[in-house]
Amino acid sequence: MSQLAPAIRRPARASVGRAIVVAAGLLTFALADTAFASNWPGFRGHGDSIAVARDLPLHWSASSNLAWRVDLAGPGQSSPIVWGDTVYTTSATGPRKEDIVVQAIHAATGLERWRHTRPSANPEAVSETRSHAAPTPVAAPEGLYALFESGDCFALDHAGQVRWHRNLSTEFGEISSNHGLGGSPALAPDVLVLALDQERPSCVVALDRSTGATRWRTPRPGRTAWSSPLVVGDGHTAQVILSGGGTLNGYLARTGEPLWSVGGFVRNLVPSPTLHAALLVVGAGSKGSNVAFDWTGSTNAPVERWRADDVASGFASPLAHSGRVYFVGTAGVLACRDAASGRPLFEERVAQSSWASPVGAGDRIYVFGDRGATTVLRADDRFLPLATNELGFASKVVGVAVSDGAFLIRAYGELARLGMPRDLNRVAAETE
Repeated sequence: MSQLAPAIRRPARASVGRAIVVAAGLLTFALADTAFASNWPGFRGHGDSIAVARDLPLHWSASSNLAWRVDLAGPGQSSPIVWGDTVYTTSATGPRKEDIVVQAIHAATGLERWRHTRPSANPEAVSETRSHAAPTPVAAPEGLYALFESGDCFALDHAGQVRWHRNLSTEFGEISSNHGLGGSPALAPDVLVLALDQERPSCVVALDRSTGATRWRTPRPGRTAWSSPLVVGDGHTAQVILSGGGTLNGYLARTGEPLWSVGGFVRNLVPSPTLHAALLVVGAGSKGSNVAFDWTGSTNAPVERWRADDVASGFASPLAHSGRVYFVGTAGVLACRDAASGRPLFEERVAQSSWASPVGAGDRIYVFGDRGATTVLRADDRFLPLATNELGFASKVVGVAVSDGAFLIRAYGELARLGMPRDLNRVAAETE
């Protein structure tokens, strides 16, 4: 092992499979308050993949700046989320996904804090083409909310106690889609918003965050889509924005009333819409359907600002950051456009194609490859790579969360922390 590589050891008390924890004293860090300055509460953090966390790493590998990596209870395609000093993940276990699991993991040490397991309401055989615990959970001060393709939707407090549980398939029917359910839940004032897009008639639903009762349900035409709802605005004027099935739609978050619809998209099935400042960006797998709109918060349909005719988004959602918009295609080509005008700035191939959406952090852009290679570049009008970090996983990298000083990378049944905790002495003491 290189002299620069961190010493490692296994935690002394039970954890979730194997764990690698940094020993204290090898590297020198200033001791600081270890409370996290920011949360990453849902899919793409706050729905835009913009990180405000401090001291994010630039370089890492299997032998450097890897704080820990653990085996999760089972595989899943959801992203991790962070609330305070806890990372939450969801998984489905068994050859027929018989059990669904939520895990709480200490962000600094990788040690499991608690695990909630329940039988799936609708087990089905594991398939490469069907979702596997795909929706990302979402957290709030009162706890977290999890949704599974089985129709199970439930709320837990931060200690892992059940607040309520719903089997949505008994009310809305089992999900009928060739790829299952992938859209992640989103929080609106007092409600949890779910997009149940599928081949047969679909709907967008709001559940009471306190009780799980249905507040409203708005029908949508049958459509297959994995896009997640985006909630923008506050209070009575908050809107739910949904992209999928050829249209972009807005709904009033407190009632579900349809407000506006924009059509003409092709293959806007997976990427979720992104709002940054007054720019609403929609990604799609077909060239000519990646569009930026002016966003005013009006109940009228947003007006198109520009269209990237030669760009296609893959699985990753677009990133709008620092005056630029980034699209990642299925072939691993990163396209950058000027946010104000749509003017092409560059198109360059990064290390790998991506499932996870890219992250903007200060003057950096992080593009997470699906096989573990991350390209870091300067947020600039030119393509200025800063690092390519290699960290191999046994399966595809599917999601990323951000915490102060760290990225949390999920690859189906694995979770890794990239970036060292500040207080290594405290971390080592917790593993004694």
